[in-house]
Amino acid sequence: MRLLGAWLVLFTHSAALLGHPAVLDFGWATYGLAIFFTLSGALVSGSARRSRGIADFFLRRVRRIVPAYLACSLGTVLVIWPLCSPLPWLHTLRPDHWIPVWLRLLTHGAQWNLPETFGTHLFASANGSVWSIPYEVLLYAGLGTAWFGFLVRSRLPSILPALLWGGTVALFLWNPSWLPDGDVRLAGFRILHLVNFLGFFAGGWTLSLYRLSTRNLAWLSLILFLLRILMHRSSLVPGLDMALIPLLVLWIGRHEIVPGRSLPDWSYGFYLWGWPVQQTLIHFRPDLTTLQLAFLATLFTLPIAAVSWHWVEAPLLKRKPSLKANPDVLGS
Repeated sequence: MRLLGAWLVLFTHSAALLGHPAVLDFGWATYGLAIFFTLSGALVSGSARRSRGIADFFLRRVRRIVPAYLACSLGTVLVIWPLCSPLPWLHTLRPDHWIPVWLRLLTHGAQWNLPETFGTHLFASANGSVWSIPYEVLLYAGLGTAWFGFLVRSRLPSILPALLWGGTVALFLWNPSWLPDGDVRLAGFRILHLVNFLGFFAGGWTLSLYRLSTRNLAWLSLILFLLRILMHRSSLVPGLDMALIPLLVLWIGRHEIVPGRSLPDWSYGFYLWGWPVQQTLIHFRPDLTTLQLAFLATLFTLPIAAVSWHWVEAPLLKRKPSLKANPDVLGS
């Protein structure tokens, strides 16, 4: 499911990076991020319950996010910059040149601008996908602080996430117009994005605590899906999606692709590397169509995501002693 969410983001970017109309204009990236944040809420809340304390919880989060992020930024500077820059390779690979560029990438969020590179593209950033990661980190911090601060000692720990999910769904069903538009920020975070991501994150968190049966998840998903189809032209769609997607994602997640076997989680690496690969392809083939770019980017990004998982992410996760007793933590 997470790999599907990452691919939906890549598919949307394939049109945006080329300046082409979106395919079917269905908001693919929006649904991809909704899947991501729903699963994050479910898996990270489970990780909090298994953690031995707040320090252990945050160490799990650091090990899950930081290594692949560092590897992607380093690979972008040491591989993509020399490939796509008009500057000589020996210039870009000199430590006194690439190290400052790498440090600037790490400190400028989604503004991964490489010197003399992608300047003629519609978007100059070497990785515009990483803008959502600070929102995810903020939600992790909020969940961990709430859980170990007071929820772990509460008799009803599911009340807070249920209230957050129900409140955001009600807000988007009723009248979200009082929320600031997408450009209004608080401490650097866009308020509209934060509230939207919070709703899906809280939905995944709530459902992981209540543990509805697969049958109940299926019936609720079906009812909301039919209602969503009937109301597809109304202003209720954002709220219905916020209620439906967590239910649907958790229901689909109950069905194993390979029974009794956990599949490798390439989703994070795919999400990180999708945009840089697309920008590289556009550099060499600016005449690509949207579907061609999506196909080629998928073809090249999947093996990179596999390397990221097997050589960077999974080895570090396996070093945690607690993983021997809880193998399901991998990927959470």
